[in-house]
Amino acid sequence: MPPKKKVAAKPTETETVLESPAQTALAAPSGNPTEVFTLLQEAVAGNAAAINEHVPQLLELVHTAERPDTPLLLRVRFLEFVSRVVADLRDSSALQKIVTSLVHVIGGDDNTPQLLTAALNSFVGLGPVSMMDKKWEYLSCEGSDILMQVMLDKEAFPEPARRAAATALDALVSTAFKSVIKKLVHWISDEREDDDPEQLQRERQLAVTRLTRMVTSATYRAHWTEELQSEVLDLIQRVLGTVDAREFTQLVRIVSHLPICKERHGVPLLELFLSKYDLNSERHLESVTIIGRYVKEGAEFDLLPYLEKSKLLAKPLGSDAHAVLLSRLVLLATRVATSDNAELLFEYVFGQLSALVGTDEALPDNLSVVEALLLAATNIARKSRPRCCTSSTRTP
Repeated sequence: MPPKKKVAAKPTETETVLESPAQTALAAPSGNPTEVFTLLQEAVAGNAAAINEHVPQLLELVHTAERPDTPLLLRVRFLEFVSRVVADLRDSSALQKIVTSLVHVIGGDDNTPQLLTAALNSFVGLGPVSMMDKKWEYLSCEGSDILMQVMLDKEAFPEPARRAAATALDALVSTAFKSVIKKLVHWISDEREDDDPEQLQRERQLAVTRLTRMVTSATYRAHWTEELQSEVLDLIQRVLGTVDAREFTQLVRIVSHLPICKERHGVPLLELFLSKYDLNSERHLESVTIIGRYVKEGAEFDLLPYLEKSKLLAKPLGSDAHAVLLSRLVLLATRVATSDNAELLFEYVFGQLSALVGTDEALPDNLSVVEALLLAATNIARKSRPRCCTSSTRTP
């Protein structure tokens, strides 16, 4: 098996590490590991919470499972036991020590698919624990990070281990939904440093795929409370300005499936972006036009103040790339406008159309601008009251 890459959870802003791995080195076991194992099995029989009365013995068992000189069968059985009881553990220091040992096992060169599977399954139990207290959320964040690293590393981990990691991640999602989402958004973010751009891209793609599944699958629908949706929108808002156009489109598509966005026909997407970003750059213009693809019929939103604030309506349209973006943005503005907003856009749209096609000169090089303005005029005609046209028509 090829040497493994260093497996360690990447920290995020939301994680709080109670004790660093360097400060949580395990003491060597003081008794016979098999006897300790038997003692613990008897102690938790019928009452899994009793593991909290035997934390030192549990840590001895974990330490023994981490050691390469321990017989493989015992290492596997010890870790399988850990995976069964870790969800009932309530000792912060012990939890962090167990995570550290699991990382060492997974990153070791002397393990087998069976040992890897046992270690990976132990991360599943971190889900219920991390939901008990906000300060423990980092446990499932770390767990999901490590599981996804294993899933991606085809060189270091055999197929059975990567499948086990994927299964464990599915189980972790069901018990620590919010924490896993935070980690996924963090992976998509461009704020991380990585020496390998290709690895970073693979991580992003995996995160996008997983996040899409969590948003669109009926299996997870009950998890999407209004509070969680608001938190996710806030998290995604932070990274919208850091991703490229393709990733931006993927994120917007994901968010468009949230119940809160569906109920309001995609308007929260516009609110999400425009509450943080202005329209003073080509990138931001393109971003809003991308969002427009996911704004559905029935949406109402006043884009005019944002256009005026950036002075986008002060100059005549040409036929360059900027004009194409702006004309599409104006088209979106007329599509989501109320009747009153449509009247306010009337003068600009028809003025630009007159300037572009109302002369004896040839049509502009880029007909996309004309097409967008014609469609915008159609939207205005549908929404405006009759007085809009009559009051704006000059008497010869």
